Amino acid sequence: MLLEAGASTEGKDERGQTALSYAVSQGSENTAKVLLEAGATVDSNTVERAFNSDHPSIFKILLEYSKDLSADIMELALFRAVQKNQHSVVAALIDRGTDINTHNKKHYTPLLLACEMGKVESAEVLMEKGANLGIRTPAADTALHLAVQAGAASIAGLLLSKGMDTNLRNQAEETPLHFAALHNHGALVGLLVGAGAKSPLHLAAEQGHQTLAEMLLKARADPNAQDKEKKTPLHAAALRGHLSIVEMLLAKKGRTALHLAAEYGHGELINLLLSHGAAINASDSSRDTALHCACRAGHLGAVSALLGWARGEKANLLALNSLRKTPLQVAELSKTENQDIGTHSLCGLRGSQNHLRWKRSPRSSSPTCDQASPCQSQHSIPRVDGDPIPTWAGCSNV
Repeated sequence: MLLEAGASTEGKDERGQTALSYAVSQGSENTAKVLLEAGATVDSNTVERAFNSDHPSIFKILLEYSKDLSADIMELALFRAVQKNQHSVVAALIDRGTDINTHNKKHYTPLLLACEMGKVESAEVLMEKGANLGIRTPAADTALHLAVQAGAASIAGLLLSKGMDTNLRNQAEETPLHFAALHNHGALVGLLVGAGAKSPLHLAAEQGHQTLAEMLLKARADPNAQDKEKKTPLHAAALRGHLSIVEMLLAKKGRTALHLAAEYGHGELINLLLSHGAAINASDSSRDTALHCACRAGHLGAVSALLGWARGEKANLLALNSLRKTPLQVAELSKTENQDIGTHSLCGLRGSQNHLRWKRSPRSSSPTCDQASPCQSQHSIPRVDGDPIPTWAGCSNV
């Protein structure tokens, strides 16, 4: 009746409150509908009252019946809906055109806020509606950092299912795994490691950060910790050829990486590992030695480093792996993209010589090779299970 008599919807009392503000505070949905249909304005104060009331459905009335909500009001409402975990309102606001990646005063997006506060349902709606997972906080924390810090395993699992990288670091060089360990979230540690997260020491070793690796080891980081692929920090350093970190990890009695160094062709690293006592003829679960690995991968430099080792036990050229193959036979069977290490390469002189000079083996009647022509023949052919095995006992360079 008052509206019919010409009363203004924008009139305020002595406290500056409009009729709509009171209706919203009291959860009077019918009154709010009438006022909104009559053109009542929805401002930030009205939005705050709607979300602070004991009637969570009242904002849906505001959203449905208001004729013109500004972008600022819509964005404010989106953040408040996330804070209250009113996921149906979150969905409705996005469907009405609210910017899903808008920023608040802290430069957080709605998704970052949902992750930090552990609001699972709202985070799920935002991800389903296409929120940008790559936006970070001013401190470079990702949504995964925030979810882990909040102990929100469900949100972390959703982010990982969307393909979020577990090893991204913030400005403090911390990964989500740092946060999980710091806050003693055991379930999250398992979740992250299972998704491929690497320990801080793995990352330092992989990227060659010697100072960081030293700090981590002093803080009792485990040099034998394994990642998802069962590799230790020593393996990571060996793969990238970071000699100083390998030395440091070896001093902490990390596991040997000679097989990996050979497989990836790090000749200098092979010498370093051997000088620290790595067993040159140690075999892995397939009974491959480092020489088998180097031959299979086609790394002549690694082969030369192993054959050239003279400060202790020498590489066993007759070692048989689980397939009863010697390094030479492995080389002959493996056609790699790098190069095929054949008989001549295995017999090659240490250094850069490409041809061989052979003495006649006392166990063989094979002819000798001169320096002017490549070695094309095996020196003696004893047999093991029917397979010919070269004998290099007469080689002057082995």
